[in-house]
Amino acid sequence: MAAGLLQFDPAALVRPDDRPETRLGVTMKLRYLLAFPAMALLSCDPISEDECRGGDWHERGFADGRAGRSVSILERYAEICGEFGISPARATYLAARQSGLQLYCTPANAYEIGRDGDRINAVCTLAQARAMEPAFRHGRRYHEIDTDMADIERRISELKDAIAALPAEPTAAQLDEVRRMRREIRDLDHDLFRLSIDKRRYASWP
Repeated sequence: MAAGLLQFDPAALVRPDDRPETRLGVTMKLRYLLAFPAMALLSCDPISEDECRGGDWHERGFADGRAGRSVSILERYAEICGEFGISPARATYLAARQSGLQLYCTPANAYEIGRDGDRINAVCTLAQARAMEPAFRHGRRYHEIDTDMADIERRISELKDAIAALPAEPTAAQLDEVRRMRREIRDLDHDLFRLSIDKRRYASWP
């Protein structure tokens, strides 16, 4: 019942360059995967006037790197803050973002990303992406098992509700259906037990 693992291509996670003007070099596949986050970013301003004027570009850069955000967001900051006559401290931001990326581009974080059912953003080096792959798959497997178990528990609940809703004196056909549903519940309980054992194997990394 477990869903198939997503194909993971470390090369697809490599940043082509941290300069905003070179981000257009990402592949069509990557742009498709990141299309929704990009549109969500454009749907609301990622920085306020007060934050522009506060100007803590070191903290913002580190936070964006730690969250694996694309460097292209800096251009959005510049656009918004420019409306108030303010320019981001690019060098400060980029240096801090690199520090944040060192925490994002780790196997431990890749495991958490996979476990949450998310994708790794294309901000890491090829070497980092390769090191992250096994942890990501491990976490993704945990997520898939967890999802399957939730589906099974939901189905068991539906079957039990259906049995409970039958009249006090069911017909012969209804009794046959009850027996079928109880067999299904037993099978699902077996699947749930098996998955619970598998889940423990993927509950942490390494």
